[in-house]
Amino acid sequence: MRRLILLNFFRAKAERVMRERGAQSTIYAIEEPETSQHPHNQRLLMRALQQLAVGDDQVIVTTHTPNLARSLSSTCLRFLSKDANGARSITIGGGDAVNKAIADSLGVLPDHTVKVFIVVEGIHDITFIKSLCKMFRSHGTPVPNLEALELTGEVVFVPSGGAGNLALWSSRLHALNRPEFHLYDRDAPSGAPAKHQDKVNAVNQRAGCKGVSTSRNEMENFVHHAAINACAQALQLACNLAGPFGPDDDVPALLTAELNLHAPAGARWGHNKVKAWLADVVVPAMDAHMLGQIDPAGEMRGWLSDIELMLAPPEVP
Repeated sequence: MRRLILLNFFRAKAERVMRERGAQSTIYAIEEPETSQHPHNQRLLMRALQQLAVGDDQVIVTTHTPNLARSLSSTCLRFLSKDANGARSITIGGGDAVNKAIADSLGVLPDHTVKVFIVVEGIHDITFIKSLCKMFRSHGTPVPNLEALELTGEVVFVPSGGAGNLALWSSRLHALNRPEFHLYDRDAPSGAPAKHQDKVNAVNQRAGCKGVSTSRNEMENFVHHAAINACAQALQLACNLAGPFGPDDDVPALLTAELNLHAPAGARWGHNKVKAWLADVVVPAMDAHMLGQIDPAGEMRGWLSDIELMLAPPEVP
């Protein structure tokens, strides 16, 4: 836990220096944060580091462990290697060849307690789903506590870095013989086929796996405008959305513009900051009445029900 305390100390110090110097961003560099850390604390640490990488700030982390690497989108990874002649190179993750090289270098996932892999497009989607669980549980609705299950290693979230790019571990998930739940944004107008439907169909062809596309443009289209207003006003931002966003709206873009109408000049909002705020703060703030209005068909509850079925022990014949 000392590293977590130090992380918060250095973050506060960096923010103070930024204010004093008028800097717009900070680069944090952490070498092998997994050293002497229990896997539980490794996950907590990576979650804190991901929260730092919002807005214009950047985080650079070195690691040799698959536990940390798998928690990031493959496009966020950089592979440092040396050839037979000793020449060093740095390659950007995301392509199949580089992803395979990274996977071969780090080795196969060591966790044997994993019950379900949950594959989404990005880290904010992971937060969104965890916040959904908190919201439903606060309403008294029985859903899996995915945050707790992740910490025990029974659930593993895989951020794919976009549905068009399979995650670093996706080529190996099938060999591990575990259920997989894939959730992708629709990214297409209402009435048109989902942009990534072919990938969803491929997932659904595999035994024990399920792929789903959202019925709306993306997850953020399921957030109630009243919850957005309340959370913005708690930040002293005079946001007053009159009604819900449409199913095809680009919510992060529209909301970024709206919040920046009221934000101070030195505290502008960006796309990633808005997505992180919606997922981490606004979603848990939705009450049962808001949920009934924004998702009357119970689509979001259905995602968690699918995961719950996968977590259940197999029936003994």
